[in-house]
Amino acid sequence: MAGSLVISLDFELAWGMLGVEDPNGRYRQHLQGVWEVVPGTLERFAAHGIHATWATVGMLTFDGADAWREAWPDVRPDGIHPTADAYRVTPDAHASFGSVWFAPDLVDAIVSTPHQELASHGFAHLPCLEGVDRSSFKADLAAASRAFKRWDVTPRSFVWPKHQQRCDWLGDLADAGFVAHRGPAPHLLYKPRPGRAGGMHVRAGRLADALLPISGDGAHAWPPPGGTQRPLDVPESHFLRPLPKPLAVTAHGLQTGRLQRAMTHAAQAGRLLHLWWHPHNFGGDPAGHLRHLDGLLQHFQALHQEWDFPSRTMLEAANDVGIVGAADRARASAAAYTAS
Repeated sequence: MAGSLVISLDFELAWGMLGVEDPNGRYRQHLQGVWEVVPGTLERFAAHGIHATWATVGMLTFDGADAWREAWPDVRPDGIHPTADAYRVTPDAHASFGSVWFAPDLVDAIVSTPHQELASHGFAHLPCLEGVDRSSFKADLAAASRAFKRWDVTPRSFVWPKHQQRCDWLGDLADAGFVAHRGPAPHLLYKPRPGRAGGMHVRAGRLADALLPISGDGAHAWPPPGGTQRPLDVPESHFLRPLPKPLAVTAHGLQTGRLQRAMTHAAQAGRLLHLWWHPHNFGGDPAGHLRHLDGLLQHFQALHQEWDFPSRTMLEAANDVGIVGAADRARASAAAYTAS
């Protein structure tokens, strides 16, 4: 079976930055830049025939704060740190161009672009390893699905907020109708953790791994053995990382080379390569980061022509018989990390 390139984007706006950055502070430019990044990304995906999954936070889909409050689920967590709790913020009153809280127009653009999957990133971007109980998680899934009904979409793929996968809650995803979820790469660096990815040493290790094969041979391309269990893990391979400007020329070159080699390996070996990022990662320099994306998509196009290397959404990957089995290995690894 041919390998495939899977791309998923964590579309969060300010809801994903709570407890990390002040949406009204220095990071606001990155969040406002999403209004340029999303149309530019969709234009490139359409030009290159890219099938992509947009894991979208339900709270950003509303026209303003009134509709947002009306959609709150009755069951909400009470153990999240106040700075990270979406129910404690006071967002801008209305959706508008450049809003860092609400962007239904951008969801319109995603849904109207061919081969784009609107997937769930939860309703309130709940950190499932930080004070979230199971009942509030299930209520959050339902609230997110209700938010998508405006577009006549029932989400079938799920991306865990902050990568905080709960293997013991996979059954709740299946009960809610999810076919696929994105689990972590099976390496200790990517073990699900509470807080900011395990501290400075873990973040430094992940940055180094984006440039050099710290975590293994560098491919992070998963074999496709078969399986039928739902929801299926379509595990992440590489984060398309924005790099600090002082490191940009050298580091972008290293990262690009690493990703191109990984794509080539996946195409030749018939493996799954899952590339992911957040649109706000590009928001500080939309033009520069979109040029970087151009180079990667051109490399994909060459592999597609030479090796019949296809592009898949998470849902399409889960439904491909040959890709299904990457789930079991990655889920078992993630379960072991969670238990350790």
